Amino acid sequence: MPSGWPKYYALHGRDEGREMNLSEFFAMGGYGFYVWGSYGVTALCLIVEVVLLMRRKRTLLQRLGRMSRVTSTEVKNEIQT
Repeated sequence: MPSGWPKYYALHGRDEGREMNLSEFFAMGGYGFYVWGSYGVTALCLIVEVVLLMRRKRTLLQRLGRMSRVTSTEVKNEIQT
């Protein structure tokens, strides 16, 4: 590991003060599946939320565009009569 990187240390048991390797860090003392799984689910939810908001915005802008075209056409027809 490069010298400028932060060092991760185990905080409990007889490993106290020992530098933790990367696989131990990701295992999180046996709770890694739950910890990283919750991060994954949260990231997925945030991505889905952003995609849905983008789609909703696009749909809203399309509806507003149709409404403005209909309104301008009605105004032109009233002016002509």
